[in-house]
Amino acid sequence: MNRGKRRVRFEHHPSQVMFDPSSLQFVVTWSKCGQPPEKRLAARRDPLTWIPSVSAVATLYDRGCVPQDQIVYAAMAIGRAWAAGDRFLLDTEGAKKAAELVHDLSSMCVNANSPSVARDVGQAMRHLLDEMAGVRFLGLDPSELEHDAVIPSLEKAAHECMSVDDFWSWPHASMRRRFLFCLNRKERTQVAYTLISLLFDSGSCPLLSLSDRRTIRMMAINECGMSPDSSICDASSFFGAALRMMREMKAEGRSNLAAKMTQKQLADSVADSSVSKENGFVSTSEKGTDQ
Repeated sequence: MNRGKRRVRFEHHPSQVMFDPSSLQFVVTWSKCGQPPEKRLAARRDPLTWIPSVSAVATLYDRGCVPQDQIVYAAMAIGRAWAAGDRFLLDTEGAKKAAELVHDLSSMCVNANSPSVARDVGQAMRHLLDEMAGVRFLGLDPSELEHDAVIPSLEKAAHECMSVDDFWSWPHASMRRRFLFCLNRKERTQVAYTLISLLFDSGSCPLLSLSDRRTIRMMAINECGMSPDSSICDASSFFGAALRMMREMKAEGRSNLAAKMTQKQLADSVADSSVSKENGFVSTSEKGTDQ
């Protein structure tokens, strides 16, 4: 029996993970996020005992908290967690293969500052995020997608936001932060985060792949006829439409909307996307902001 061997633990909360410039690694720290980086790094955990999990680092990337010069190091952190046995949110074969691909790419990176390398690694991490979103969605309790479990709190937040002058003229990321601020902690579920990110096209959608995010958003906008002068009723209709599509996916045991759509439907959604962008409501950002 080896008494000296320590058990490796994985930190799953993205807010407790940050980049350490001195070691060029993502590390675990249990200090508060609002503190200066030097104080947060001073409280980092033993890297031989605590390491960032695959999902934590990938989520940081999804939130837009990983600049280009740190993307390869983020992939290396994912590779370390995968090699150490982390399998959280990697239940499907597709998710496991996606994590393994990130691990393999990061282990072959010679120039971490190369834009082309960062682009390739970023695409692999995006694929990993899409696969993990499917795992989250399939593991979701159907009751969490019911109208009464989500929409009332979002309508309340919408009323509070609309009381602010010129709210709809704010940047999309600012509107999203304000909307989330109007929800209490228990109301900030994965479903709520996903719907709010869909509405403002900003932030991460933990339950949807990037392709499903775009498709559901465009279909919900077109169904509700939203415009730059959107009202509370428009937002409520948007949430209801998007939630209904997600509920239908769940009822059919699918985690991918595009798998059921015909080529014509997909083409129509892309065409509708182009039209919607002309009215000024649709943002073209793909990378999330802090959740």
